[in-house]
Amino acid sequence: MKIKLLTTDTTLPNWKSLKAKHREILKALNASPSANFTAIDVELRLDLAKPEVAARGAIEHAWLDKIFLPYFNQGYDFTGLHFNMDGWAKAGIRPTLNGANPIDTDQIGEFYLRSDEDTTKRYVTGGSRLNKYIQTVLHEMIHEYYRGAGLPDITHKYHYSMGDIRMLAATLDWTLYRPELQIRRKQETIIELLQRKVIGLLKKKVAQLTDLLSAKATNQLRPKVQRAADVVVAEMKRRGHPVRIVEGFRTLERQTELYNQGRITPGAVVTNAKAGQSLHNYGVAVDFVFRQEGYNASNTLWNLLGSVGKAQGFAWGGDWTSFLDRPHFEMKLGYSLRDFQNNKIDWNKYK
Repeated sequence: MKIKLLTTDTTLPNWKSLKAKHREILKALNASPSANFTAIDVELRLDLAKPEVAARGAIEHAWLDKIFLPYFNQGYDFTGLHFNMDGWAKAGIRPTLNGANPIDTDQIGEFYLRSDEDTTKRYVTGGSRLNKYIQTVLHEMIHEYYRGAGLPDITHKYHYSMGDIRMLAATLDWTLYRPELQIRRKQETIIELLQRKVIGLLKKKVAQLTDLLSAKATNQLRPKVQRAADVVVAEMKRRGHPVRIVEGFRTLERQTELYNQGRITPGAVVTNAKAGQSLHNYGVAVDFVFRQEGYNASNTLWNLLGSVGKAQGFAWGGDWTSFLDRPHFEMKLGYSLRDFQNNKIDWNKYK
């Protein structure tokens, strides 16, 4: 749970003791095992120095609700408005009020108070003087707790008989506080988690699709594969048997066209891989052909090409037994075809 404190006092954000005071307030609230107050956030609001004050000297509920509702919608459970002692008088608020917690039925935990940094008050005759800022914030929040929990409000009875309201804060069961609000908060949390999960999945899918289609977008092999293929071309030229790349990246449409050859369309069967089943579709496979000898090169030349390609990290289709494919070279880097199909690939390895 979070608390938002709006102040009309320009000095409050710079109080030397402000952090210590807030630690005391949170410590008192969290002394209850069911409490989980995490923050008191302060915001200077000079525009609130002249609130709408009713004839009885209290701030109008409707005016407070209008000010506090945006913070409630931001996830704050309690919102308070602070004036220093002089500002309280200038605002025209009844001087006998130390603070107030409007009696209403909405879910906004609201209060307002007056205090300078070192203002103290004795709450019981003969008792110690206690810091008014700490005591009043807790006092008004406990009023709101009892109202929200539907329990008899003993705030005044306790405070003005025991003196220090911090002890009472430790006894509160916050699971009872505005159960409808807690249900709403849980629902909002679940919705937020689901939204983040859906957004995360969408981002992942977009990233996967981007990775999958990055080669298609440029009609190129993956950079690492392209560099290795270029070395093979250069090395075979140096050895007097130049080759060229006849197939590199292959679109799904092209893969279907080749698969249909010899099955649906005329020609010899050249692949057993349907669309998405060939590493060409992922930009990590390349087919070479000899520039002079063509596909009818001797076994010696194919074996030479195979050895040159394997030296650059390729697996060679000429080593296959079930479907010999000597022009074909691929670079899996330890991944399986299923990994490529499911995009479980670290594409950085192919840069």
